[in-house]
Amino acid sequence: MFKYILKRILIFIPTFIIISLIAFSLSKLAPGDPVELITKGGGGAQNSGQLSDKMAGELAYQQTAERLGLNLPTFYFGLKTKSTPTPSTK
Repeated sequence: MFKYILKRILIFIPTFIIISLIAFSLSKLAPGDPVELITKGGGGAQNSGQLSDKMAGELAYQQTAERLGLNLPTFYFGLKTKSTPTPSTK
């Protein structure tokens, strides 16, 4: 019985990794921009309008992307010590 459980666990680990990589790849390859869907309500890009409206829309897009963490690289990680000061944002 122990061998059976161990065998199932050893099969589960690579299967889980492969399924995770496939799901991640599909989410990155899928068409569409989630930030654009949130900020514009699913509508397409509108090329008409005043410059101030376009700038406000771009600012909303950037803020939403930053809030969701989509402005970071796909494989974002950092290696720094706790003593390294973080830059303050204004």
